[in-house]
Amino acid sequence: MSSFITPNLFRTVEYWLRDSLPKNIENKGHEYEKILVNKINNILKSRSDFFEFNLAKSKTIKINKKSEQIDCIFRFGKNIVICEAKCIVTVDSEISSHNTKKHLKKGAEQVKRKLNFIKDNIEESFKNLGWSYDCEKEYSLIPIVINSNKVFTGHIIDDVIISDDLILSRYFESEIIPLLSKDKENHLAWFIAYRNQKEAEHNFKKYLYNPPQLALNKNHIVYNISHIPTEIFDFKVEIHNLVIRQYDAEEILNAQYAFPLEKDQEIYSYIKN
Repeated sequence: MSSFITPNLFRTVEYWLRDSLPKNIENKGHEYEKILVNKINNILKSRSDFFEFNLAKSKTIKINKKSEQIDCIFRFGKNIVICEAKCIVTVDSEISSHNTKKHLKKGAEQVKRKLNFIKDNIEESFKNLGWSYDCEKEYSLIPIVINSNKVFTGHIIDDVIISDDLILSRYFESEIIPLLSKDKENHLAWFIAYRNQKEAEHNFKKYLYNPPQLALNKNHIVYNISHIPTEIFDFKVEIHNLVIRQYDAEEILNAQYAFPLEKDQEIYSYIKN
């Protein structure tokens, strides 16, 4: 027997918001798509001297009487990134966590269908998007489900990456991703995601599968099972949860990561003090 919250104990916050607030949240999905597209475009424009790209769009692509609504699609180099956006307000119980995973699984199915549609009609899709098609390029189509509330980021569902707008957009902001910092500007250890445009194109998929921002959580969170004594009952009670195990700074610095880890010369003297 394990501990859980029954669905009758309370309603989810999302349902409470929908019923109680005057603001209509039924169109939250379309609003989130706009936010996602604008965020990506603002960053790409700021790095126009580095990336070769087509700006992100939310677009219905129509070809031969068939159509697909793409929540967010953009290109940088040979990579065509196809995003299925899921705006999920909150996950506040086991029930809503289960429902979130169902929504993300559905998103994975949708984005794979849309990817195949674009793949089968690649040149026509470029025309629909107003992009120039280069027949000499071997385009790589990358499907992603973007979850607005960040839950399940870093997971793979049905071979599709689950990510969020922060991790996705961060890749284009800078090639450096801090691990340990003294403050916002001064870093003691940092990952190098890429060193040039060619590496940026090549490493993008690896970044999505291995977000450096989650590296510590992945290495230092363990699954824990604890038992509650129940001498007066004839059954056992178990509590299953994730806990952070103890670790020190040197273990962090010497661990193996998907991306190279650079260190400031003063880091060891700094952590000892």
